[in-house]
Amino acid sequence: MISVDASRVVELALSLGAEYAEVREERLIKTEIAGSDEINVSTRYTGGFGVRVLVNGSWGFASVNSPGDLEWAVRKAVGLAKVSGGDVKLAEVKPIRDYVRSRMKVKPSEVSLEEKVEAVKELLNDLPEAPRKTVKYSDFSGIKRLVTSEAKLLASQASSSGVTSGSSSRMQRALEGS
Repeated sequence: MISVDASRVVELALSLGAEYAEVREERLIKTEIAGSDEINVSTRYTGGFGVRVLVNGSWGFASVNSPGDLEWAVRKAVGLAKVSGGDVKLAEVKPIRDYVRSRMKVKPSEVSLEEKVEAVKELLNDLPEAPRKTVKYSDFSGIKRLVTSEAKLLASQASSSGVTSGSSSRMQRALEGS
């Protein structure tokens, strides 16, 4: 779950001179399965934060992977905006709060790793015979969140999956007797 008080981060940016600030957060779990002669599986957690500020008509941005580095990111973004020139003016917008759910009927996170590996093996077996066959599966799921100084909070579920496959054969020439 999200463990960062993004409104505190936005408040810090405003106290340092930003007229607008936003914090974007992304937390994903990614799975990759590659099959050819053997099946290789990797699962990893990824994520991070982006801080964008507007100071005196100029944008500044910094990103970090760790919540503990958010204060540094705010100071960096504000500092970058202060040394740049600009004349950006923001349009007036109404505050909103929303949570967008994925429309996927079956999310990748709801399918066991064993089922995914078995699907890769089946696809590999279904490919035509060839010296080299590969199947690659990847998916991710998680959450993305945006908090702004204009009282906006947008959160969404993020999910995607995909498969690629192929086979190839190489023509070999017998060099015997040539």
